Amino acid sequence: MSAAAAAKARRNPRRRGRPCAGTSDVVHRVKVLEAALEVFADLGFEGTSVLQLGRQLGVSHSLLHARFGSKRALWEAAVDHCLERVRAQPHEAGHELEHGATPTERFRTATNAFLVALAGTPSLLKLMNYEGARRSDRLDYIADKFLDSGFGEFRRSLEAGVATGEFRRDISPATVFLLLCHGGGAYLCLRPLGSHLGLRSRRSEETLRAQAKEMTELVLRAILA
Repeated sequence: MSAAAAAKARRNPRRRGRPCAGTSDVVHRVKVLEAALEVFADLGFEGTSVLQLGRQLGVSHSLLHARFGSKRALWEAAVDHCLERVRAQPHEAGHELEHGATPTERFRTATNAFLVALAGTPSLLKLMNYEGARRSDRLDYIADKFLDSGFGEFRRSLEAGVATGEFRRDISPATVFLLLCHGGGAYLCLRPLGSHLGLRSRRSEETLRAQAKEMTELVLRAILA
């Protein structure tokens, strides 16, 4: 260590305990957002405080206020991050399909990718169960940011299958969508309940993908003409 560096270290000794709130690498944004989603999912928006979240992360709640401004802004950022991650995987999987893929092939690929992504964010399913059970401006926010566009794309994919004669004409896109989100989501995310029902314990990525495929094929058989 140079003499100048040593002198600087003596003037600014490192403190024990929590790092200072201004240290950008203390809490990565993604880590904060994922932890926030878990807390909001467990306690609900009203039951959550930024102070609680700061304690869980081991950082000053003033850092969270400085970075996000308010509890509502933090909730929105956490929801945006996790919903976008879940929505992105089906898009990416769809782009990898060859041009001219049938609606059935597109549905199978996108649904598999969606369920795998949802299984990687179980707190999102829990939060959606909480917010979806009550009318609120937060549910309106989720609908405006995700459901309107995400469900719209899903509905168009089913309509394409109906137009080609691959899918039944009497299917309800909303029913299929909710079945996948909350039926398939529960199957993949509610692991303790699943173990009581005798479902295979998921110990590998291979098992997860096999379970997602099983749910996809179950739904697909129900909508095929």
